[in-house]
Amino acid sequence: MDYRDTSSKGFSPKHKVNLGFKLKTLADKLSFRFLTHYVSETNSTVTGGGETKGYVMADLWLGYQINSMVEVSVSGYNLFRDVHTETPEGDVIDRRILGSVRIKF
Repeated sequence: MDYRDTSSKGFSPKHKVNLGFKLKTLADKLSFRFLTHYVSETNSTVTGGGETKGYVMADLWLGYQINSMVEVSVSGYNLFRDVHTETPEGDVIDRRILGSVRIKF
């Protein structure tokens, strides 16, 4: 199927790449994860068609295991760009920073 012929494809980028890694240090108490996503530009025939620019998105996660029951973490999503859309008429994806505490019982 020819990528340039979008008449029957709906929404489909030509290229999509995900890459990530996880690192544990300090006697398995400190954890770090990095994940990046690349999506090439896309033409869409869904909802009237249109084009979505390609984008790169990077996510970071840092966690610390306080004891066997409690872990605290902070996550950052879409850190390289302020905003992007994944479809021509889709929701705007913006930068987010989240903190969390996980308690195991």
